[in-house]
Amino acid sequence: DVLQIVTALRNHHHLASIYISVPEESRVPFSLKSWVSIFKNNSTTLVKLHLESFDLTDIHASIESTLIPCLSSIVSLRHVQLGSCRITDKGLWKLVRGLDYMKRVQHLQLPLCSTLTPLSLLTMANLLQMNTELHVLDLMGNAGLFAEPQAPEEQDESLTSAASYAKACLQREQGLSAFLRSLQNNTTLLELNLSYCGMTDGVFKFLLASLERNRKLATLNVNYNQLTTKIGLHTLLREIMPKLRALSNLHLHGLKRQKSHSHTHQQAFQHLDEVDQVGGDDEQHGNSNTVDQKPWNQQHLKHFCNALDQNKSLIMLDLDDCKHSSAIDELLDRNQTWKRLQKYNPQLLKQKWSGEQTTSASASASKSFPLSSLSSASSSPFIATGDERQQPRGGAAGDTSGHLHKIVINSLSSSSSRKKQDPPASFPRS
Repeated sequence: DVLQIVTALRNHHHLASIYISVPEESRVPFSLKSWVSIFKNNSTTLVKLHLESFDLTDIHASIESTLIPCLSSIVSLRHVQLGSCRITDKGLWKLVRGLDYMKRVQHLQLPLCSTLTPLSLLTMANLLQMNTELHVLDLMGNAGLFAEPQAPEEQDESLTSAASYAKACLQREQGLSAFLRSLQNNTTLLELNLSYCGMTDGVFKFLLASLERNRKLATLNVNYNQLTTKIGLHTLLREIMPKLRALSNLHLHGLKRQKSHSHTHQQAFQHLDEVDQVGGDDEQHGNSNTVDQKPWNQQHLKHFCNALDQNKSLIMLDLDDCKHSSAIDELLDRNQTWKRLQKYNPQLLKQKWSGEQTTSASASASKSFPLSSLSSASSSPFIATGDERQQPRGGAAGDTSGHLHKIVINSLSSSSSRKKQDPPASFPRS
């Protein structure tokens, strides 16, 4: 079947995307020499490459002799996905390190690569340092990246086992430290997916600390890790939230009710497969660390809102099936309004913020952007009421400078009297 695909692709010279998936159980190697000529034929047009379930464990045949020459020949490549491919730490290092084509990639997706270990975090750290165009990094389902080494059994007192365990712990610490340090200083990455990676509260703490100095990452996905409601949400996130300046979207599904025990690599993947097949949560699978569907009580909510009130970047907090309290929703909506003003009218935002800060430093309302000022038409050239439609504030009636003078927002009538009305005849229906 792969030979037929290769034969069919030989005569194509203007492909923009290549998506090839093979059965995972077949373990098809990516080692045909014909691949190189196919990629060279599309070296200036190919933008996306998606290979799924190929066996890349043979470093010389599949990576050094085939995949690297293929990718190196493409100058237009921007999206690379190796989903469910069997690639080793050494193979990934050779694929990434210092190669020119990897410096141009904007989306790199490596989901469900079951053979990766914490050593690959060193490779990812190197990628974040050398690639100045990378926007999306997807490492979903790689439970081995953050997995804690398995301690030798009590009856096993051999020096070899103890030395192997100590070496594995050192490699994990070095890889994690390098990755978080590179993430902290990165200025291009916008989205990071670390869902189903077996991350614990301890790793989450250092991840949030690295984002304190990051000014670019907007979306973080840590769904279905080994994070707990008590520590991960109510303690770690609440403490770091006032210090976050860039993070806008945080996905936190699958929080546990109690402190989770470290899971092995195989257990994490087994749980991922069960969730995909059954579509349920941990309670359906009998997991003692069940998903917490009700993470809020009054005390936690009060402390969390106080922390969120000092944050101006977060606009979406995606938890499980539980609904946000109205107080949290209002603060998230406030931040979204804040960002829109930053984009479209930063001068107004600066004036309102500085004016509010000078009025009352002790009142909690003065610490956040005053939403009431957004509805004050009398003091802003940005908003006008229905009576002021004829004359833009701050400009003449015939001003055609192209600058925005006002926004007119008509309030809707009560729900009982809301009816669909046709537009006036003077307005085109489009």
